[in-house]
Amino acid sequence: MDNNYESSSLGSVAIIGMNGRFPGAADMDEFWQNLCNGVESVRFFTRDELEKMGIDKHLLDNPRFVAADAILDGMDQFDASFFDFSAREAEIMDPQHRLFLESAWEVMESAGYSSELYDGRIAVYAGANLSGYMIRNLYSNPGLVENVGTFKIMIDNSQDFLATRVSYKMNLMGPSVNVNTLCSSSMVALHFACQSLLNYACDLALAGGVSFQISRNEAFFYQEGGIGSADGHCRAFDSKANGTVSGSGLAVVVLKRLEDAIADGDYIHAVIRGTGVNNDGSSKNSFTAPNVDGQAECIAEAIAISGIDPETISYIDAHGTGTDLGDPIEIAALTKVFRSYTDKRQFCGIGSVKTNIGHLVTAGGMASLVKTVLSMKHGMLPPSLNFEEPNKKIDFANSPFYINNMLKKWETDGVPLRAGVSSFGIGGTNVHAILEEAPASRPSQKSLREWQLVSFSAKTAAALEKMSNNLISYCDKNSGSDLADIAFTLHVGRRKFNHRRMVLCRDVNELASQLRSQGQEAVYSRFKKPGELEVVFMFPGEASAYANMGSELYKTEAVFRQAADECCDIFMTLSGIDMRKLLYTSARQAYGSGWDGETRRTAVFVTEYALSRLWMEWEVKPDYLVGEGVGEYVAACLAGVMSLEDAIALSCCKPAVVHDRLGSLKLNAPEIPFVSNITGTWITDSDALSSGYWIRQSEGSEFMKGFGEALNSSHRMLVEMGPGCRLCGEAEKLLMQDEGQCVINAMPGCDDDRGEGFCLLRAIGRLWLEGGAVNWNKLYAGETRSRIPLPTYPFERQRYWIEEGNRGEAADKPDAFIASSEDINSIGAGSKYSEGTITLTFRLDKDVDPLNGEEQRDRLEGILKFKEKLTELCEDFKNICPEIDVSQVGLKACGKDSNALEGLGSKLKKRPRPELETPYVPVADGIEKTIADHWQQVLGFDKVGRHDDFFELGGHSLLAAAIATELSKDFNVQIPLRKLFETTTVAGVAQLIEAYRWADEAAGESAAGEDDIERGTI
Repeated sequence: MDNNYESSSLGSVAIIGMNGRFPGAADMDEFWQNLCNGVESVRFFTRDELEKMGIDKHLLDNPRFVAADAILDGMDQFDASFFDFSAREAEIMDPQHRLFLESAWEVMESAGYSSELYDGRIAVYAGANLSGYMIRNLYSNPGLVENVGTFKIMIDNSQDFLATRVSYKMNLMGPSVNVNTLCSSSMVALHFACQSLLNYACDLALAGGVSFQISRNEAFFYQEGGIGSADGHCRAFDSKANGTVSGSGLAVVVLKRLEDAIADGDYIHAVIRGTGVNNDGSSKNSFTAPNVDGQAECIAEAIAISGIDPETISYIDAHGTGTDLGDPIEIAALTKVFRSYTDKRQFCGIGSVKTNIGHLVTAGGMASLVKTVLSMKHGMLPPSLNFEEPNKKIDFANSPFYINNMLKKWETDGVPLRAGVSSFGIGGTNVHAILEEAPASRPSQKSLREWQLVSFSAKTAAALEKMSNNLISYCDKNSGSDLADIAFTLHVGRRKFNHRRMVLCRDVNELASQLRSQGQEAVYSRFKKPGELEVVFMFPGEASAYANMGSELYKTEAVFRQAADECCDIFMTLSGIDMRKLLYTSARQAYGSGWDGETRRTAVFVTEYALSRLWMEWEVKPDYLVGEGVGEYVAACLAGVMSLEDAIALSCCKPAVVHDRLGSLKLNAPEIPFVSNITGTWITDSDALSSGYWIRQSEGSEFMKGFGEALNSSHRMLVEMGPGCRLCGEAEKLLMQDEGQCVINAMPGCDDDRGEGFCLLRAIGRLWLEGGAVNWNKLYAGETRSRIPLPTYPFERQRYWIEEGNRGEAADKPDAFIASSEDINSIGAGSKYSEGTITLTFRLDKDVDPLNGEEQRDRLEGILKFKEKLTELCEDFKNICPEIDVSQVGLKACGKDSNALEGLGSKLKKRPRPELETPYVPVADGIEKTIADHWQQVLGFDKVGRHDDFFELGGHSLLAAAIATELSKDFNVQIPLRKLFETTTVAGVAQLIEAYRWADEAAGESAAGEDDIERGTI
């Protein structure tokens, strides 16, 4: 079809980022390869494997037991330190939340956006399955639950916190909504995200879902008419279809209004033309049953909103669970809708991703969408598996549909590729989305800059190296990529961390080779702690001037050119000379042919002023200024002391012009401190406001004294804003290896064969390496650039996992008890029993102090001797039963004795202290040791330093409140919670406790003053 409505981007939503983890596929590329190759990523377990999992042998003998599952590898792995989680919290948190958080970070980076730099609102709509990890792994360990607390477990595992945790950790401030409609959750999330964008409630939106089958210790039996397959194969729409198989995975996308995505040069994977959502209501056989009319209305709504002709839809990725009831209903609903538009037969392919990866429940719909988008991008339709002949209840021959059971090219007759995706939830919430292939991308502009600055950063040195290697691999595979787009995407689409690297290069191949060789002149790396970086602009005098200086920047940098033109126009009005003809036409050489003092001064002023304006446009604002000769006038102008016209007239023109100008000179107090050439120190307001000072300025001879004054501070970035590097050399002599300062020239000298573009970008990159801030969007403001998918952050994952414990006494409770022969008669001697148990319990004296050692040890040794005797006794009764097992001695700790729990094999293992910027200093004995012990227990680390920050270690307010309660008991002191939030080191908290204890003793009461009588005191 060809009409104006279809060509309009209004009302459509672009998919600009995709990410997922699926059974048999750790990333999107592997997922696509599996789809094309017809891989069924379902694992079939052997009997030996199932027995090792702890499944009852008798259950395995049942012919209806199904030993299959589409498992997800690596769900126990997570980069906790990247997201500032403590080891303890990472172990407690539901793996669904952990991996979805990582994937959300990755998908934002793949879209080329960072919430740190993006001005718009970013929303999150997502759904998770019920936490099997909480139910099976955590609550099967009662000691762990008692130690951690049910509220903390709920916060880290509840479905209610999936989206909001992403928003918190990634600082996303748009709507954040958890969506739960079971099987259709992720597609309902997609629908809400699209509506939020179209209603302008947000500007970017993440939508997705996650569902993990945590434990395979399940006795799954096939039930005729149920949702589960009898043999572990999903045969969607096939005559042998009898159900699906469970699977684990996640998928998440980034969405944006289509018109905005096109305008901003985003990489568009596909377009969502419309979505429909509804519920079946009660017009069906049961709550869990599907309904033809409900599904049909949902599909019709999506098509109507999309405004397209269904005859142009050539593929549907169906809900396709492979059930005898659901499959015919789904095709009947699709046929009902399509037949209201067309009588054409078998023009639209049908497939189901569940035949590949099983049913991902809350993530199932999004898996279908991702598969369909990948198919559009590659122009190929992957096969729907396990299809031989159609379900006899489905008349495909007379319908618009056919089963696509082979890999083939996806082609149309001149219309864009279009598809539908269905997702239907138990309970009746239906979703359908209409997709269209991405429009032709907007071409990027060829950059005027010969050199490009590529920069990136990581949280650790190892991650930085991995990031470099990933970028090398990308360049090797994509040598035709636009280098400027790579640089742009990394600048505007990545957060900044402390381990930083920058590369100067001219093409993609050179980027790869420079990263491989780590060339000193082009690759710079730095570890920089967060902190304030003061920037000093240094302006050299006219001695460094040369012809043609600034000519490259005049061609490539629009802001430089505009500022230079403004200066040259003013000077031409005052003198009749057009400096552009002298500066930007001849080859680079010292001074220039026929240049007099006036010309040299003007050339230097124009260059330094224009260069400064360029940096300030990029939001690099100087904290201090120092200028030599005419450079002091540049400093005065930038500091707001005088206008540009006055500065040029006083510094560059002949005496007659200067004399005329003095009568109308308007001066102001400096807004930025700068050094006086006359006094050799920071200029005073009185000097700056005195016209006499500016008449004498050329006589000033104290520049070097003032120059030293400007260097008299740590943590400064000194940038020579003019031709050459003479001031940089002088500064380096004075600084003498001061680690806190960095010196760099922003322009080359006369005899420097490197271009001005190279020096400019090297200087701005060095500023960034040192921790300075640059507005990268403004650096590219004059160019048409595109965001492109690049390698995302290389997470350093470790295993965080609480193993499943004993299911509890209820699971082991005997079916009957006997105490005498009469009891045997009552239960029936002919009954079959698999096991007999006798329980012995030693009630230990709770008043015995377990920390005092000897008495407690004697009692435990006695219990072990009793166990030995009991074992010997069992040997005499082998005639009763050849297998009599005597268990180990189990001990139960008193209350919440964390030390006892740890010593008795608690599931909460401690990990090495993470790498912090704060050096490790051991805690002192006494109060500090007690505080550190509590921190180590709740955070999960083997040691904590006295100056370590609680929140840097991954602590948060709930953990702080719990620790505060324990400390109040240990030291019998009441400390306001607010005070503990403000005091975040072991040493600081120890001092706080000492202060309150002293105040309590002095006052003879439990509060240290009125300030302590407040809400929140613990």
